[in-house]
Amino acid sequence: MGNNDLNCSDRTTHLGLTRSTKDKTISLARKTLYSLIKTGLHGSNGLNPKSSYRIYQEYVLPRLLYGLETLHVNSKEMTLLSSVHLDILRKLQSLPKRITCASVYLLLGSLPLNAKIHKRQRSLLFGVLNSNNETIRSLAMRQYMSGRSTSFFTKTAEILEMYNLPVFLELFEKSIQKQNGKDKISNKRTFD
Repeated sequence: MGNNDLNCSDRTTHLGLTRSTKDKTISLARKTLYSLIKTGLHGSNGLNPKSSYRIYQEYVLPRLLYGLETLHVNSKEMTLLSSVHLDILRKLQSLPKRITCASVYLLLGSLPLNAKIHKRQRSLLFGVLNSNNETIRSLAMRQYMSGRSTSFFTKTAEILEMYNLPVFLELFEKSIQKQNGKDKISNKRTFD
């Protein structure tokens, strides 16, 4: 904090649970999925695929993706997570393995796993930038300006460019203007 550099970590702790890129998150998601099979969450003779996907989306995906928006997931880990996600979606729809990935996603209206993680990262970034806490906002700017490839803000800036969204500095400036506008409005109300 202040002028001291912050070390980037490959671990995150939330509500007492520690998550790192080396954890076995797939086994946790599979345990959740297997516990839901009794309720009919399987492809053949179970719930229809849309209902099964909705249950999967609400109960299994949060456990599979927990904390990954704050960590850097390398390509090997992302490939493994994506293949597990795609395999589960195929099973929910009783589709063979030889069917194209696009068909599996389109039939359910689902996004690929890396797009879901990118969505969570953008959401976290917008939450930080729109925060009223000036310390957090200055920390975000300093981390972005450091240019470290492992920084959350640098990685998220690359994702913004990938999706042709406004760049980090534009979003930061807009959030400052928004905060200044809120200050003017709140000051005006106190004087009335």
